[in-house]
Amino acid sequence: LLVRVAGDFSIQGQFETGLEQAAADFDIEPRVLELATNSTQQIEAALANGPDLVIAGLDAEVAYDWDEAALRHPDITFVSLQPLIPHDDTGNWIDVLWSDQEGAYLAGVVAALHTDTGTVGYIGAHPGMVSAFLPGFEAGVADTDPTVTVASAYTPVSDPWAVWLDTAGPAAMARAMIAEGADILFSAHGKGGLGVLDEVAQANDSASGPIWGIGVDADEALLLRTTDPSIADHILTSMVKRFDLAVYRSIERFLAGELTPVRMEVATDGYEIAGSNHLSSVTMAAVEEAKDRIASGAVIVPELADHPATLLYPVDAELVLSSQGCDVGTDSVAVGDTARFTIENESAELSAMVGLFAPLGPDAREGADQLYEMPHTWVLAVSYTHLTLPTNTVTWWGGGWGGGS
Repeated sequence: LLVRVAGDFSIQGQFETGLEQAAADFDIEPRVLELATNSTQQIEAALANGPDLVIAGLDAEVAYDWDEAALRHPDITFVSLQPLIPHDDTGNWIDVLWSDQEGAYLAGVVAALHTDTGTVGYIGAHPGMVSAFLPGFEAGVADTDPTVTVASAYTPVSDPWAVWLDTAGPAAMARAMIAEGADILFSAHGKGGLGVLDEVAQANDSASGPIWGIGVDADEALLLRTTDPSIADHILTSMVKRFDLAVYRSIERFLAGELTPVRMEVATDGYEIAGSNHLSSVTMAAVEEAKDRIASGAVIVPELADHPATLLYPVDAELVLSSQGCDVGTDSVAVGDTARFTIENESAELSAMVGLFAPLGPDAREGADQLYEMPHTWVLAVSYTHLTLPTNTVTWWGGGWGGGS
């Protein structure tokens, strides 16, 4: 049973492609069910007919609902196509484990070969869930052309799940990066990435040279060709995650009686760069060479950045976060200036950064502790001349940021 999340999400077409191929190759009875919501009642209704294997869609907000369902139904095997927390001890899960840093590396190779300005950008959603994309993208750029600069940003929202649907935040980040000279933007932002791609398309109306977007998960230029051709025309390529293979291999593993993780890597054809009229044969050859080097182990792509993003969110003054809250500096700044944001102590660190990694378990939190040692200061690009942050605008699992303006 393949359970789709209601809505038109590009990757879900790949789910069904994988299911259809498995049905052609194996003796299985495939079914597809779309849930409007993922309440316990709807989940139980989906399981009422006793499927042997359930492949749940990628709705991060309700991942825990499916975890609870698996505990209630130990006789059913569940597949998590992108687990928030590995299911090591439950006995009825098959996890699909991705090496997103490797796919992002390939996007970095393309960006480095096609930038005219020497500056490219990365915009991510929740840093605790897409942390591997930035170091991979940066490594691909650096290994291809170390003179190219990578700007980077994460979009903050009060709801860590809503970030995947927010298009305004990433669009604002895209505007800031383009204003600073970035001419290729890569985003890992779910549906919110459409905000980046739309901003890229609009920027081409006034830019002196071409501005490009790089899509993620699926071939976004192909998907948007009919509905939004003006956006599709400015997508250089996409980093495609082979969810169709993930579904197929999960079914294959289940039929073999092996409830072990399915690892999707460059070496197992888990990632590809979408073909595009905008990419030359030289670029595609460089991508294939990069894939070969990763697969052979000649290149080990880093999973964790050794520095924070260059742009976390737009601010208009110096902000110092302490246990008492957020203090705002008095110096005036203008769009295009930089500002500093400092976290001074352990308490503030737990509130502002480690909470981002909470869904990933204690190992990820320990990694965050090492990366964001106190005191820690970010230098941020300014894209608004004024921004008001009401108290607790950004809140993570019981901790919060103080407010200021």
